[in-house]
Amino acid sequence: MKRIQMIVFYPTLAFSQIVQGQVEDQVTPLRDATTAFISTTHFGIDQVILAIAIIILLGMLFRLLFLHMPKIEQTAYLGRIFQESLVDLEYKRLAAKHTEQRDQGEYEREVVGDDKWLEAQQKEQNLDHEKLAELAARSSFGTSSFGGISGGFGDPWEEERQEAKEERTKRREAEMRERKIEGRFNDSVTTEARKRYRDDLDKVREQAKTSAKETVGNLDFATLRGQGPAFILQFTAIVVIISTAMILGVLGVLGGDHIGTLLAAIAGYVLGQVTQRGGSQAVTPSPATQPTPDQAAPKNDSPT
Repeated sequence: MKRIQMIVFYPTLAFSQIVQGQVEDQVTPLRDATTAFISTTHFGIDQVILAIAIIILLGMLFRLLFLHMPKIEQTAYLGRIFQESLVDLEYKRLAAKHTEQRDQGEYEREVVGDDKWLEAQQKEQNLDHEKLAELAARSSFGTSSFGGISGGFGDPWEEERQEAKEERTKRREAEMRERKIEGRFNDSVTTEARKRYRDDLDKVREQAKTSAKETVGNLDFATLRGQGPAFILQFTAIVVIISTAMILGVLGVLGGDHIGTLLAAIAGYVLGQVTQRGGSQAVTPSPATQPTPDQAAPKNDSPT
């Protein structure tokens, strides 16, 4: 057993020493170079802390610019107006289909074809299956009036007979009952159709709001103000240059003269951009109208 341990232990120990020596050989030059750099720069702890603070401030500025500013613009006056306009346009576009279906009576046909709704109406109005099917068929074909019962009334040959009068009275009463039943059924169909139409419009309104919100979320409001990607790139470059100059100035790498020259160059660039933009937006006055040769020539009114 001891012989096996010796066979396993000593080779492992030798391998670990070899690896440790190789790592030490690779780490030593890096450590020496770092020590030499620190010893030659002589940065103070206050300088390093101030430089780190400037970097953190720069990061917060860009976070505010690229993450929070779009959200603020979306909830601002322009963002709300733009979103409401998109909601109205999208709502009209999506609701046009349902309005056409309403005008063509498709909602009524959908209602009278709904078995669950017909069963509920059968229980509510106490109708039998045959009567319910008859009312549904009349409503689906748009015939809301009865054609009368066969035999009619007002036959002059039967006016003098009492039985004919009683029969006509019964028929008239039966027809009035039929009209009342059909009227209640048609009113129920119309009410349900309007309810389904309003429900569809509510769904369309929610879809329009969702679509407008997504569109506004993907919109760059800087473009609407004439400040597109070029402006963002220029602004970012200027901020990075100024921040880098401040860091190098704090660390003592750049002197005050260099920083002043750099800031003056940046100020001149910004002023030139503003002047160029203002000149491009100025209205060019129209040139004076030149007189034609006929107008320029003097008139000779003296008699020949």
